[in-house]
Amino acid sequence: MRIIAPMMILIMMTSTLAGCTGGDPDGGGNDEIDMDILNQLIDDNLQDFINNTTITVENHYHNNTTIINNDNSQNNITGSSSGVGINGTSNGIIRTIDFVFNLEYLFNSTPIVPGDRTNTYTTIWTYYDYATNSERTDSFTFDCSVYYLVGSANSSNQVTYWENSNYYHDAWEDNGYNNTMRDIFSNLVWEENLRWACDENYYGNEDSEDYDDVVVFNFVIPEGHAIYCLYESQRPSLFIKTNSYENDGTQIWTQTEVGSLRVDGMPVTCNSYYYPESFGGEYEMNAVIRMNNLYENTDYRLLYTYKLVEVIPHDLTDIED
Repeated sequence: MRIIAPMMILIMMTSTLAGCTGGDPDGGGNDEIDMDILNQLIDDNLQDFINNTTITVENHYHNNTTIINNDNSQNNITGSSSGVGINGTSNGIIRTIDFVFNLEYLFNSTPIVPGDRTNTYTTIWTYYDYATNSERTDSFTFDCSVYYLVGSANSSNQVTYWENSNYYHDAWEDNGYNNTMRDIFSNLVWEENLRWACDENYYGNEDSEDYDDVVVFNFVIPEGHAIYCLYESQRPSLFIKTNSYENDGTQIWTQTEVGSLRVDGMPVTCNSYYYPESFGGEYEMNAVIRMNNLYENTDYRLLYTYKLVEVIPHDLTDIED
């Protein structure tokens, strides 16, 4: 740099001058310096020395969004921030869900196990009891085999209730089932839960029937964080694939449903007086998104964006500990 040359000249001059004046003035010798030459050197280089003593500060930036410092009180992160924000609240981490699926994909992700005639089924049923002349509500458990009676003497001729219900009321009566039990058998036979337990040929609804309360996505809220609503009335949005396209060839999706979010079995509602708008903190919590009115052979796209904020829980001892 330009600073070096004048500095070296000044050092050499002062060193030489010190050497000359430090010896015996009467000793003579050839190392004496001509004062005229020294003054001339100073006059010629002093201004350059002054001009080049400006301190140069170099700032090193990796980019315009990241600040490099050793101050642990700051945490400047491009994108989502987890640092402390205004009024001491956490800025939060924004996470998004973009999940394309159909019912076949959801149901086939785990093996489908149909019902079995050897199973039993339990239900709560309200009925008239003539002995007490009053209505009663009791729990009833019965064998799934009651739907496999007709033709049971010959397996090649057997007909289940779901295949043909003719003669089943006669078969139940002949096998000693009273009016209450026969009412239970016939009224519950088409319910989905019973078919999953008893119908050996049941693998879900027919194509023309829809599914309700289907879990389409689940995720975890980490310990020390809470899920927080981004805006009022926020709910998971479901879109359905269409056969239409934009001018640039992008396939068009249209919104078809909004779903519900539950955290550890509790509903998260972003615009309600009765339900809190955030959950989480003391321990890891499970979040589940459910949807209704879903059909087979249809492609869906779930979109949901949520915020995780850092929280400090009151770690209280309760009956769950």
